[in-house]
Amino acid sequence: LIEQFGVLPRYERFLARALGILADDGWLARAANRFVVAKPLVLGATSIDSLADLDPSCSAELTLLRRTTQNLARVLRGDIDVLELIFPGGSLSDAVAVYTRSPFATVGNDMVVAMLQRIVNAMPTGRTLRILEIGAGTGGTTAALLPLLKPDATEYVFTDLSSAFLDAARTAFKDYPFLRY
Repeated sequence: LIEQFGVLPRYERFLARALGILADDGWLARAANRFVVAKPLVLGATSIDSLADLDPSCSAELTLLRRTTQNLARVLRGDIDVLELIFPGGSLSDAVAVYTRSPFATVGNDMVVAMLQRIVNAMPTGRTLRILEIGAGTGGTTAALLPLLKPDATEYVFTDLSSAFLDAARTAFKDYPFLRY
């Protein structure tokens, strides 16, 4: 399959793992050195559009899922960079929506907020709370945490490999002088 479809070497492990998962779940069957369809995939009521209609709170994830699945073959061949699908035209808006408004982000951020609130409440007077957020990305968790913090008793370092995320965070969080990048 790798040769037949021109899959780039960097995606070989991904493809092998994805096919293995499909075989483990009964969608594909292993036959010698190839896979055959064991049961056809029928989208029907489980299409991405149907899911979006059922639960609009998942629209951000479903937008990215639709965009990436429709272009998976192109990504595996190297015809398009997956980052262009996640951040079309350099826009962070879809990723920000996933990490701030999606159900999984809301639950995760609520847990982190509750934990940080307990820490802030227990902090002795005169102590500085130091936070290092590694891979802060879109700042979804950061945005939930910053309002809890005391500006005169907090040092917060926002890190990411992407300068686009750092630049966006500088703009989004400009009202928090204790935040460094």
